[in-house]
Amino acid sequence: MKILHISSEKTWRGGEQQIAYLIAELKGRGVESVVASRSGSVFHEYCRNLGLPQVALGFKSEFDVLTAYGIKTFAEEQKVDLIHLHTAKGHGLAVVASALGLKVPMALSKRTDFPIKPNWFSRFKYNHPSVKRILCVSRKIKEIIDPDLNDPHRSTVVYSGVDQQKFKFERKNFFHELLSLSPQIKLVGNTSAIADQKDYFTFVRTAKRVCQRRPDVRFLIIGTGPMESEIRAFVKEEQLEEKVLFTGFLVNLPEVLFNLDVFLITSKTEGLGTSILDAHACRVPVVGTDAGGIGEIVISGKTGSLCPVADDGCLSEKVLERLADRELFEAPAFVENFSKAATAEKTFRVYQDILAHAKLEI
Repeated sequence: MKILHISSEKTWRGGEQQIAYLIAELKGRGVESVVASRSGSVFHEYCRNLGLPQVALGFKSEFDVLTAYGIKTFAEEQKVDLIHLHTAKGHGLAVVASALGLKVPMALSKRTDFPIKPNWFSRFKYNHPSVKRILCVSRKIKEIIDPDLNDPHRSTVVYSGVDQQKFKFERKNFFHELLSLSPQIKLVGNTSAIADQKDYFTFVRTAKRVCQRRPDVRFLIIGTGPMESEIRAFVKEEQLEEKVLFTGFLVNLPEVLFNLDVFLITSKTEGLGTSILDAHACRVPVVGTDAGGIGEIVISGKTGSLCPVADDGCLSEKVLERLADRELFEAPAFVENFSKAATAEKTFRVYQDILAHAKLEI
């Protein structure tokens, strides 16, 4: 089996990590992977270092005919059996490639909880006959898109997974040393990209409420993103420069997470939230908003604490509760159901099903 993976993203975020896990796990099942990625992207460099057959394309828009033709040409040259679409732009361009004559079945991963847009092209590409299955990373996403699918049976739930082996780590005072903090300081953090859907405004407002009652707490924004300057300005406006700290992007995720006392995720929308699974694996209590698929992995009273979206009052109370009592609920055992191997196995079965039906259609 040979699979062409298509990713149009420039940066490396959760979706790219999931593709990387998938490619590695599929190799162990005898699946050959080739890649079409964006020129100059982090993922392109990653695949180049792995020595994977790949093509770098522009991905300028969903109607970039040059990129669509590049996808068609590369797929035909590589004689791929199936194309796995991992991004919205890649999805649109693969459909355009089909209009140019590409005849390869496709699977689509849907990782965001945005509904299908009401415009004709969005509905057309989601219901395109070449897209045989849609892999939703949560039940919530499936519920959102099914009403707009001509055949809802084409969608299925395949949860994202994490590499649990890399989280076999001992707690250290990593942040206390990095940021010159007293060992007695408690740490609340988030590793999500600083982007609109992650709602760091609510994160900062929650921090303000908590710090008014617990001056021994620091809130860490671990990462970068398009709204960083805006969130930095908001932190300054709220006079929280000494309480809310920006660490920048850090690669040593296990060490980073093990040093947190609470993981706080304040997203407005979220497909699933693999950073939450990472926190579960590190035995760090999670407080989050009930957005998208978060409620499927943060189960109040069992694997963490949930609050309504944008409710900094509720979030601050739950953070204070967890700081006072780091009860781990059922999270460590629960996360064992979300391994990268399990994700790859379910994806592989979807591939097999698509190709079996493709043979019957010939």
